[in-house]
Amino acid sequence: MTLTSIDNDDIRYNPAEQTFQALVTLPGPTGVWLVAASYHAPLATPDDLVRAGLMRAALNALATPGALRSRMISESPRATAPRPQKAA
Repeated sequence: MTLTSIDNDDIRYNPAEQTFQALVTLPGPTGVWLVAASYHAPLATPDDLVRAGLMRAALNALATPGALRSRMISESPRATAPRPQKAA
């Protein structure tokens, strides 16, 4: 599975929980998964460590039943074909 990068605009820091949080996009063979991820670390943590922690958390969440995630299914050519008209 190829991982996408996480934009800086997508990462938030929650000072009450001392965690970085993001909605991570993970492409798959049948569509795109959006996975909520959090990484416990101090605010001064370097970007590369934060991104790696969020990716790891997202992959773990994807494998965990009941974790917060959403899948956007890719449209197939069949799904976009026009439907036959009913005879009047």
